[in-house]
Amino acid sequence: MNAMKIAIDANIFAADPWLESQNFRALLDFIDKTKSRIILNEIVSIEINAHMKRAFGDAVSAIDRATKTASRYRMADIPTFYGETSLKKTLTKWQTSFRKKFNGYVLKVPMINSKMFTEVIKRAAERIPPCTTDGEGIRDAAIWLSTLDFCERRNINEMVFISNNTKDFAAPNKSDLRAELQEDAEKHRVVVHYYASLDVFLKKHAVPVSHITMEWVQDRFDRQDLHAKLLTHLYASAPLMRYFVIVDTRYSERFAVSSIKHIFHSKMHGPIDFYLWRFSDDHVEARLRYAMDVEAEAACQRDPQLRLFYNSPEDEYESSLGERILTANARLRFDISVEIVHDTVSFLKVEGVTGLRRKGRYRFHL
Repeated sequence: MNAMKIAIDANIFAADPWLESQNFRALLDFIDKTKSRIILNEIVSIEINAHMKRAFGDAVSAIDRATKTASRYRMADIPTFYGETSLKKTLTKWQTSFRKKFNGYVLKVPMINSKMFTEVIKRAAERIPPCTTDGEGIRDAAIWLSTLDFCERRNINEMVFISNNTKDFAAPNKSDLRAELQEDAEKHRVVVHYYASLDVFLKKHAVPVSHITMEWVQDRFDRQDLHAKLLTHLYASAPLMRYFVIVDTRYSERFAVSSIKHIFHSKMHGPIDFYLWRFSDDHVEARLRYAMDVEAEAACQRDPQLRLFYNSPEDEYESSLGERILTANARLRFDISVEIVHDTVSFLKVEGVTGLRRKGRYRFHL
């Protein structure tokens, strides 16, 4: 494997900000093995820092609200929580961890200059990709143009670009760079290899182990135990509720699933995708992908934003209801990691879950 220059968009970092997933561990292993480098745009650094500050701030606010609610009920032994202190310490810890993970591997792309800023504004005004037809995407254009300019000035004639923003960066097939951006790359004399995810990049560069196949792993894996683990994640993970659709159309527009009460039917399919990664310390991990159809009794909360549109007695009645138990279903894709030691396969974790039914695909890392 040859050394590469790899530019990573903020959306990839935001999915796993502590860089602890199997994907990021494999990426860092790849970089170390090949002496590759990460191209880190200053705009991406600013964006991911702002994202994490908001995320940590939201967590602090949630803890504060829960503490105040507990105090109103005169709960005993409520721990003292210093929100601002916790926020500052956590943010500093994350920043230190992030820098250490990429220590010695980073090529920093500086902020755009005035000439490039003019080009970015022109692209937004004239709706030139990666700016959208609504004139949005200034940030994307700034990252894209400044990264190409950096590569040209540093005589980097080939780079990898990883972003899950396929709408603005990818061709209709979602796997190639869109034609307009390909023209930009050619003008800057840079060959750009586009990947929509770390998964796709790592699978492309994984070195197979001849005897370890998908069937080999499946034969050594307890399917029932895995099924139970995936269901446990569904019960426990509130953000995954967005993937569930209420079956009764009378309520599907007015209520949203908030938690799963009882899963009465689930069917697992797969594995439907697979690749191996041999780390530098010679231990082997595999990435497996399963699909699952789920039907469940769900606690559903009324959407308060829709109250403005209620205009009948039935609507008013519905608006007075706080929660209903309704049937909901989902079609999901689970990415899991396993470790392979000699002839045994051990489950590591659920790396991510994707909803497959709705118009957009959402991803949430546990």
